[in-house]
Amino acid sequence: MKTLISPFPLHCAAVDSLEDSDLESLKKECDEAANDAVARQAVLKKIGSSTFRASVDKHGARVMGCLTQFLLRLTESDVADPIARDGTPNKGYQTLLQEQGAITLVHKLVELPFRHISPGLVTESARTHFGPTFMRLCQLGYRVLQQLCKNNNNNKNKSVFILPELRQKLETVFKTACTEVIRSIYTNNNILLEAVRASDISVFIEMIALSKQPQFVNLLEALCLCEGSPVPSNQNAIVTALFEENLDLLPTVVDGGNGMLDLVVAKDKDFPDPVRLSDVSCAEGRAVDDLEDMDAALVSTNERLILYHHRLLHLFSCLTSGRNMKARRALLRHSAKLGVGYSFLLQTLRMDLPNMLLSDCCMIMASLYVDCEPHTKVNLISKSIIWTKMMKVTRTRATDGRAYTVTDTDPYSDCRHLKPT
Repeated sequence: MKTLISPFPLHCAAVDSLEDSDLESLKKECDEAANDAVARQAVLKKIGSSTFRASVDKHGARVMGCLTQFLLRLTESDVADPIARDGTPNKGYQTLLQEQGAITLVHKLVELPFRHISPGLVTESARTHFGPTFMRLCQLGYRVLQQLCKNNNNNKNKSVFILPELRQKLETVFKTACTEVIRSIYTNNNILLEAVRASDISVFIEMIALSKQPQFVNLLEALCLCEGSPVPSNQNAIVTALFEENLDLLPTVVDGGNGMLDLVVAKDKDFPDPVRLSDVSCAEGRAVDDLEDMDAALVSTNERLILYHHRLLHLFSCLTSGRNMKARRALLRHSAKLGVGYSFLLQTLRMDLPNMLLSDCCMIMASLYVDCEPHTKVNLISKSIIWTKMMKVTRTRATDGRAYTVTDTDPYSDCRHLKPT
């Protein structure tokens, strides 16, 4: 394994020492083009013809080969595609790579396009200018970071230093990859989850407000639970941020008539038209249940709204985990808008909807209306006393055979089966 790792710093150095002086000269133009679409395209064209791209195309293949080998060894799986490969993590190899400084090196690699260029310029339109080689290089790099942290809290804690940079990239073309890395770092990491601040949650809420991407909802889910146990402070902070400050981000579910349900996001530029939930036919004949495993770029607008609604329903069940009363009250207060009222859920469960939506409804039903006792605080009885009627009985004295009257005070006389033995 060490023979595999040793060339990696050399390959990174090859990319790190690229001739990017022309990019540096564009730094001022990049800053000025931040809010000008025409100027932004002019800068991106210069990047496409720079020595930076030429050097990446020249040296990138070696680095991609190395990153691919990392991914093939980081997980135990039969899938050959390094991006789709997602099996049991190889903890020994995770530790070995971390000790060799792979986290720092890979992070340095994926930061190359932002050395002299602001994140605001690296949008979807930048793909063609940076070229397929560099886009693939970054895709592999982010995937390595994600797999290095998977189920490995030591590596997660070692990766905390990259979180601020990853948050800044959530508006770029790499938003999906960055989201998965952030989620991998936070998932089941009790130390980090307890240190989450309201400002961290606000960043993810702002990302949801910008584009309503389902993957940003996944980040909020990762903050709610740790190994299946709730994190109340994060649950309450998310409830406040969503239900009290950004209720307009939650889609409205209405009865569309004829036993149909419509999903509506009022006055939203991303979803201008309502979507019928019961319409399970998707573009190109895809099933709605398969949307989560697809590339976000291939999902249509209507499909994305259904997937966004699905992730929100799953988030609601995470928020109410552990009988969180603040989340439960918020959901019940807005049950008509969100379609989580008791009768509405029963109606939904009778419909021919995608399995993932039916499963979400079952989880919401259980958390809101089944696993919700006690509703109020009850003072428990600290002691219990068994009362029985005191009866006078006549007994015979054994010494002289004379009769006498006594009071029977045996509390178990009428309930012998309760008497301790």
